[in-house]
Amino acid sequence: SMLGGNIAMEQYETSFAVLLGSTQAAKDRLKELSDFAAATPFELPEVVSASKMLQTFGGTALATGSNLTMVGDMASAAGVGFGEVATWVGRAYSAMDAGRPFGESSQRLQELGLMSGETRNQLEKMQETGASGADMWAFFSKSMGQYSGMMEKQSHTMGGLLSTLADNFNNQKRTAMAGLFEALKAPFE
Repeated sequence: SMLGGNIAMEQYETSFAVLLGSTQAAKDRLKELSDFAAATPFELPEVVSASKMLQTFGGTALATGSNLTMVGDMASAAGVGFGEVATWVGRAYSAMDAGRPFGESSQRLQELGLMSGETRNQLEKMQETGASGADMWAFFSKSMGQYSGMMEKQSHTMGGLLSTLADNFNNQKRTAMAGLFEALKAPFE
């Protein structure tokens, strides 16, 4: 279990290297995600999973720090997992960007109490009148701005503070075990 964090980080890096096209880009993304997780009420594994989801659905246009923050604020507001919200936001983005129906993702966001009927109606009208995916996404993002700051507030609760403590502890454990991890792995490479 002492090596578990290093094993997970290696798997994250491998996944992102494929998604982003280089090992260095993967390392940079993981550093960004580690810092993000350490300052939020969400732990690194779910942040990584959500980021991979956003990357898959929308590439680097969707997998940005500001969109991660928006998703985190939404998840904090709804009281559900970061990954679940990232999935539905990613699906909505992908559909809007491709000019395809986004009813299922809108419905799920409504069920989570995140999207109003008015917002959904407006997005559907925009799509009917030929609005671009970028314009629809801008409207969606602006409407989700109502949750701005929720993640920050959650990070100061006992649960958020314990999450931050866990992320920092796991990061220290990964760093301390890095040399042993590489030494154990070397004979098999």
